[in-house]
Amino acid sequence: MKAEKYLRESNQELILAREISEEANREKSWFIANVSHDLRTPISAMISLAQIFNHHSKTLQLPDKFQRFLKQLNSSGELLMLMLNNILDHSAFEMDAANNSPEPTDLEESCAGVVNLVQALADEKDISIQVELRGSGGSLLIDRTRLAQIFLNLLHNAVKFSPKGGTICFDLNHRSDLLEIEVRDQGPGIPPEAQQHVFEMFAKSDQGIARQPAKGLGLAIVKRNVELLNGSISVEQAAPKGAIFKVSIPLRSEAIPNPETD
Repeated sequence: MKAEKYLRESNQELILAREISEEANREKSWFIANVSHDLRTPISAMISLAQIFNHHSKTLQLPDKFQRFLKQLNSSGELLMLMLNNILDHSAFEMDAANNSPEPTDLEESCAGVVNLVQALADEKDISIQVELRGSGGSLLIDRTRLAQIFLNLLHNAVKFSPKGGTICFDLNHRSDLLEIEVRDQGPGIPPEAQQHVFEMFAKSDQGIARQPAKGLGLAIVKRNVELLNGSISVEQAAPKGAIFKVSIPLRSEAIPNPETD
């Protein structure tokens, strides 16, 4: 009897401790989300001002050195915004508040917008981003924000681990019922024994000299977003070196026609 009573009391204590822990995690996620939202405004202002000055740099006759500073300021701001969006996504998933909201999305426009954001970071390492868009034309029904987060994190990861002067291949194959995404870099790659852990939250990667130690929040967010879109993601070694990330996302059968082709 004493043993049964002890077990009941122990179970109650464990349940209470778990409830307290879950509530603390919810409050932490809520706090992080709110702070991140507050930080978006000044970062957005910094990015906008850098873009405005860069756009008018010739009219203002700014020296080339100053233009380079503006590009670095813009790329740093975009990187901060990417990190904030990842934190917001992480908080949303932790609070079970993430949702899938499909809307008509122009794939070529979305792709070009993300590449433009990453290009400044790629230029700093003289990295070329080669884009290939294949398959059917027109728009598709998909969550535009989550798709952009997938593109942005995969490309940023490729830029981060690519050698100076390297090339990144960004291939998209749009079919009526499937969107296939492939990002290939020329970095040191990810060995088979580490591939199963690369999408884990806060996983560390340290393969080779060029592959810097990193906390894998970005790739974990990619995986969660892909799964929220009912898709799948995998990674494999490239030949002779590098990593290939492959994403497959099923699409709704009702395609959205391109107005220009009507």
